[in-house]
Amino acid sequence: MFTLALVLPLFVGTFGQTPTRCCYSHKFDGVLMETGASLPVGSSVPEIFDASNGISYDFDEKVMWLNRSQLNTTSGKWDHIQILRRYKESKEYIVQNGYCYSQRIDPASITPPCVPDSLHYGGSYTVGSGANAVKVNHWRGNINGTTVSLTLQASDCTPISESIYGIIGSSHTVMSYVFANLKPTVAHRANFQTPAICAHAIPLDAVGKRDLEETVEKMDSSLVPFFL
Repeated sequence: MFTLALVLPLFVGTFGQTPTRCCYSHKFDGVLMETGASLPVGSSVPEIFDASNGISYDFDEKVMWLNRSQLNTTSGKWDHIQILRRYKESKEYIVQNGYCYSQRIDPASITPPCVPDSLHYGGSYTVGSGANAVKVNHWRGNINGTTVSLTLQASDCTPISESIYGIIGSSHTVMSYVFANLKPTVAHRANFQTPAICAHAIPLDAVGKRDLEETVEKMDSSLVPFFL
């Protein structure tokens, strides 16, 4: 009881008037740090996710660029993948190891960086302490059968963290994300241009790159519902 009494005051929140659902900037740069695991139904061997994603995002132009570094738990080395999604063209380009692959994507699958209607207000809290404390709002609920917990800066809707868990695809999945270095602008719009190497992109489903397909599929299904 003594330990509980010490810990509880650190996490006291307020549950007053529900804040208005908000949206972050439609254009931004940032870094998304990702950790988690998935366990295919019927399997006893989980897959571990440990990755950092550099992001440039423009909802108005319907385009997103990811520069992803992810730990290969088999080799112990870091794999590097660049992904460009051009939703107006229904195209996704994946660059890895000097090759460019492509596949079709649903142009309607890009979502605005806003609190989804299916999430409900879970209270307001502070992150940090003293003069450095920042007020945040917590939203939680269900998106497509997946439980989502989302924390946003109260003053301007800047995303702070998010966690999701549930069955995604055919796997039991739990993921945690921390947003960092967010800026409400895109500094390098050249990232949104189709790379020259992709002028003759190889269809991803035609080359037997099942490992890369699975990586991209899991990214598509597990990356943050808040804006991806």
